Amino acid sequence: SLWHYDISRDDDTLNVLVAPRPEGALKSRVRDLKKAWRYLHRYGRSSGLHRVRAFCFSGYVPMVQLALLNHGATFCHSSAIERDGEAILFPACGGVGKTSLMSRYVEQGWNFLADDLCTLDARGRAAIHPLPMHIYKYHERQAAGLVRKMLERSTPWDRRLWNVCGTVKRPDEMVRWVKPGHIFGEERLSRGGQVAKVFRLHRSHRADAFRHEDLEPGDVAAAIASNLFDEIRTPPHLAVAVGSCLRLDFVPEIGTMYDQIRRTCTAGLARAACYAITIPQRANAADVESYLRHQRLI
Repeated sequence: SLWHYDISRDDDTLNVLVAPRPEGALKSRVRDLKKAWRYLHRYGRSSGLHRVRAFCFSGYVPMVQLALLNHGATFCHSSAIERDGEAILFPACGGVGKTSLMSRYVEQGWNFLADDLCTLDARGRAAIHPLPMHIYKYHERQAAGLVRKMLERSTPWDRRLWNVCGTVKRPDEMVRWVKPGHIFGEERLSRGGQVAKVFRLHRSHRADAFRHEDLEPGDVAAAIASNLFDEIRTPPHLAVAVGSCLRLDFVPEIGTMYDQIRRTCTAGLARAACYAITIPQRANAADVESYLRHQRLI
């Protein structure tokens, strides 16, 4: 409702004009107040956080991803841990349990490497990046220790917001941005490590028990590329726009971009042991960690 589209045809040319729809001062003010309230209870901050989020996820991450591709590396939608120079990745879609599983291993002596995004290069080295962690309300069930540490470092006002609004909002609608060093300590943050194992996590309604199977690096790479396109949507959108109407030399075509991500991940995981882990819908992070330990996978 905030955009105006005008489409016209001139011979064999289709012209599409996209422009902001004019908005009155009162309507604009009401919209800003609604946004301020939404951001206050959802993120614990005012609507000014919207500008930061817009920059991070519409500017910083997409542009860094394009730069990484030019240097033989890519982002991975994955949590990650590291110890003694070896890294383990847990790529998965959102809500499967990447952060909760990572936090359990950090509590057991592993080092934090990523909770949602990490970088991976063609030599197989995973590295940390500077964006904060995302801690959701539903992590109270999956990673109570993680939420407890976050609340201990929160203001009394934010703790009240978290507890009161959490009773009426969906668990996936309340999130806090937290520096990993504030949760685990700066000494527990790893700068990077050589990827030794990869566990592609998948949660299934139909599974009544855990299962795992060996995967080829190319299969994991294809899943990482697909998940990344779903998580970081600006580069694919730019690639589509470049293929249709724009001229941006630094943005590859969408097929080329996907192939670059897949080839980079395939090369980077060539020496890693790759597995697919099917998780029953009701299983929690403790169950996943117990299964991996019982199967001697970690």
